[in-house]
Amino acid sequence: MELNEQRMIHGLVQAFRAGYPHLKLEVVFEARSTPLGVWAATVRTSDGNKVVAKGFRRQQALAVGAALEGIPEHYRRSPEH
Repeated sequence: MELNEQRMIHGLVQAFRAGYPHLKLEVVFEARSTPLGVWAATVRTSDGNKVVAKGFRRQQALAVGAALEGIPEHYRRSPEH
């Protein structure tokens, strides 16, 4: 992974943590039966019990973006508000 891509991913994760303190983001690489694997990004509630959104892409940043795009509106606001 390029240094610029690593910085971009780090920036996305930091922005996610700041914007959604009540959620957590998990990003893993999944090997597939085909020669190419995919990145899987999963957004969960902060206690980790409920999956809120998932994104799968060949590029890590796109997987994160797909997962963020899939967050339902009622999870986009902090429970305190």
